[in-house]
Amino acid sequence: MSKKWCWMLPMLLCFVFIMGCSSDEDMSSEAEPVVLKVMVDNRDQFYNDYGKMYLFENQHVEFEIISPYELLQYYYYNDRDSDFDYVGELHEFIEAQQPDILFLDEKDFAILADTNYLFELSSLMENSEFDSDALHDNVLQYIQSYGGGTLYGLTSSFQSSVMYYNKELFDQYDVPYPQDHMTWKQIMDLAAMFPVSQDEEHELYGYQIGGTSGDLSDFILQLGRTHGLTSIDVEAMEITMNTEGWEDVFTLALQASDANLLFIPGEYVEKEHQAGRMVHYMDTEMFLRGKSAMALQSDAYISELNNLKTQWEFWQGELRPIDYDVVTAPVNPSFSDQGGKLEVQQYHAIYANSDHIDQAWDFVSFMNGEKLAKVMAKTTENQLMLRSEYTQIPSAVNKDAFYKLTPPSNENELRQDLLLNSQFRSDFYALWKEEVTALMNNEKTIKEALEAIEERGQDYLDLAVMRSKE
Repeated sequence: MSKKWCWMLPMLLCFVFIMGCSSDEDMSSEAEPVVLKVMVDNRDQFYNDYGKMYLFENQHVEFEIISPYELLQYYYYNDRDSDFDYVGELHEFIEAQQPDILFLDEKDFAILADTNYLFELSSLMENSEFDSDALHDNVLQYIQSYGGGTLYGLTSSFQSSVMYYNKELFDQYDVPYPQDHMTWKQIMDLAAMFPVSQDEEHELYGYQIGGTSGDLSDFILQLGRTHGLTSIDVEAMEITMNTEGWEDVFTLALQASDANLLFIPGEYVEKEHQAGRMVHYMDTEMFLRGKSAMALQSDAYISELNNLKTQWEFWQGELRPIDYDVVTAPVNPSFSDQGGKLEVQQYHAIYANSDHIDQAWDFVSFMNGEKLAKVMAKTTENQLMLRSEYTQIPSAVNKDAFYKLTPPSNENELRQDLLLNSQFRSDFYALWKEEVTALMNNEKTIKEALEAIEERGQDYLDLAVMRSKE
C-alpha cells in the first residue's frame, strides 16, 4: 500500500463504516473478548493498514504483536554459511509464540505451506459470507502452487510484469504492435524490425533489459525461467545446464545481442565507470527516454511513465510523455497461458494450531474482502488488486494483461536460497557471467560454455553440500 495514503486510509474507512456500524458495535460489545496474536515485522504499518480499521468494528478484539525481527535480521544480513537452520528456527519461533495470524513474505509462506504450519482457507471461505468468486483465478492458482494446490494464504495486492511498448515508435517505423501471449522469440522478431542504432544522435533499441545493472546473463536467466528451465535441481543437488532447452535460450539471447537489438544497462554502466563518469538512473532508462521500443516491467512502471516531468527534472529538456500500452509478458512456448513474474510482498495466513481459527479468519477475510478493496481503490493508484475490478490504472492501459497469465512458481529459487550457502551462490553467478562474457567475445561456443557451467558449477555445488554436512 502506498505510504502516502497510509495515514489517511484508517480515517477514511472509519468514516465509510461509521453509518453502518452501530449495530455491529452492539453485537461486538456482547461478544467474548479475544486476543489475536499477530506475527508481523512492522507494528505501526500493521495498525495503519489494517489493525485500527478492524478494531473499530470489533471492539471485543485486541491484538498482541509478535515480531520475528531478530530472526529476519539474521537471515537477510548475516552470512548463512554456518550451521544456522533458518527453517528450524522459524518453526521453533512459531511453536513458542503460538501466533494466530501470520504476515509472511514469499520465502516464509513457501516454507510454512510446505511444512503444514498453516490452516487451509478454502473450507473457511465456503462456510462464510466471504465473496471468493471475485478473487482472480490466476493469482489464486499462483498462491496455491506453494501448497500443492491447497490455499494456505491470501493477499490483497501484488505486482505483475507485463511488456510495455512505445506505440509512437511502432507507428513511426510501421511495425505491428505486440500481442498478448507472444513468446520471447516473437518479441525479438519484432525488435529486429526497428532500425536499431547505438549512435548517440540516432540511438534506438528494440528491447531494454530491466534494472540499472541488468546484463545479458540476467536476460538469459529470465528467458530460461519463462521457458520453465532450472539451472539447479535441488532435489538431486545437480547442475542442469547442458541441455537442449538452455542451448536454445542462449542462442536466442546471443543472436539478439549480436544484432544490437538490446540495450544492456549493466554493460553501459560498467563502461561509464571505467571511464570515470557518473551514471544517472535515467542514463539506463532508454524506454522512458523514448529510445527503446519495448521493456518488460512491473505495474509500478506506470507511475514512472505518468510522472516523467515531475520526477526527473534533470532530464526535462529531453523527456516527453510516451504514448504506451502493455501486453502480457512473454509466455512459455509449450504453455501459452504461463509466463511473466508475480510478486507478493505480504501473505495473510492462519497458524494451523491457532486457538482462535474463526476470529482469525474473520480478520483475514476483512483484510482481503470487498469492503476494504473498495476503499483501497479510492486511495491508491496503479496497484494490482486480488479483486481485479478494484484495480485502478489508466483507462487507456490494457489492464487484462496483468492478469491473463499464470506465472511459474518461485518455489525452486526460494529453496535454492534456503539450501545453498552464499559462497556457492556468489561463485556460481560469477561463473555464469564469466561464460556469458566468453560467448560475447566469441571465445567459446554455446555448447562449450554450457559444459563449463555444468562441470565447474557441479564442483561448487558438491563443495557447498559437503560444507553443509560438516
